[in-house]
Amino acid sequence: MNLLFLISVIILAAGAYSARTLYFAVLQEGKIPLYLTGTAVGIISFVGYTPDIFSGPLIGVLLDNNPGEYGHQLVFVVLGIFSIIGLIAAIGFKRFVNKGMSLS
Repeated sequence: MNLLFLISVIILAAGAYSARTLYFAVLQEGKIPLYLTGTAVGIISFVGYTPDIFSGPLIGVLLDNNPGEYGHQLVFVVLGIFSIIGLIAAIGFKRFVNKGMSLS
C-alpha cells in the first residue's frame, strides 16, 4: 500500500509541475521580446502561483465553517469560479495572439 501511495504522489506531482510549464509557453505565443522576458516571467509566476498561496487557507476556512457535504460543494463552486476566470483569460489571450499584437 505504501508503494502505491508513493507512485500516486509521484504521478500527481509530475502532472502538476508539467502543467505549470504552460505558464511560460505564453512567452513565445505572445511574442514577448527577449529584453522583457525576465519581467514577463516574474508577472506570469506571480499570477500563476498566487492560487497556491490562497487556495489552501480558503478551502480550509470553507470546510471548517461549513462541515460536511455543503462545505465540499462550496469548495467546488470556488474551483469552478477560478476555472471560469482562467477560461476568460485564455480566450482573451487567444484573441490577443490572433490579432497579431505584440509587446515589442
